[in-house]
Amino acid sequence: MKKIMVILTAIITSGCVAPEPVITQPDAIYIGDSNCELFNDFDLSAAEQSGLPIDCKIGRRLVDIPDSLPSGYRIIFLALGTNDANSTTIQEYSSKLDLLLGSTSSEVWCVLPAVPEPDNSRDAVRLVMMNQCANTIDPLEAGVTFSDGIHFTQSSQALHANQIRQVI
Repeated sequence: MKKIMVILTAIITSGCVAPEPVITQPDAIYIGDSNCELFNDFDLSAAEQSGLPIDCKIGRRLVDIPDSLPSGYRIIFLALGTNDANSTTIQEYSSKLDLLLGSTSSEVWCVLPAVPEPDNSRDAVRLVMMNQCANTIDPLEAGVTFSDGIHFTQSSQALHANQIRQVI
């Protein structure tokens, strides 16, 4: 039994157990794609570091979510566009964003898609968000870096978490 306790203690203290997000901001929600899921098996995403509940799915596109944003939240962070950029027309994206923004009385903060290199499709989505959203957060302004060209590094998740905390 003592050996089991020593092994469990070693696993927990070595970071081999995923942290459990703690919701401290239940009146806000972060809706997004793989960049806001549990960052990896051992680290929390920016939204989770900020105490927000998340509704995130790998590969999610804005055009695939229902025609209204969830109700009951004071603030909604909408972080979708990266997956739309190469698979959705800009008109379709713009129309869906307009529909979603008009579907809620919540304060919506659009998180601009961020990529390390200029990309015409993603830049077009960023421009739509900047033009249609009253409130935007640009992770590039926080100095985020990327682990694979799309997903933020863990230190960048912390930088983006600071941006979220300034809003909530």
